[in-house]
Amino acid sequence: MGPIAVSTLMGSIVVENTFGVPGLGPELVRSILSRDYFMATGIFTYYSLLAGLAMFAVELAYTVINPRIRY
Repeated sequence: MGPIAVSTLMGSIVVENTFGVPGLGPELVRSILSRDYFMATGIFTYYSLLAGLAMFAVELAYTVINPRIRY
């Protein structure tokens, strides 16, 4: 579940660019092409935070589904 959630989140960048949906995907590409490093770093950081939270939520769901797992 974790890798699927992260790949769906990161795949939104491609979908937004392909279909012209306004969002962070086109803004990320635009900031990379215009060499706006602060904006690109901020968007990468935001996506990394979302990916980390998704993986953390999956780990918490594992403990709810299977109570034998303890950390």
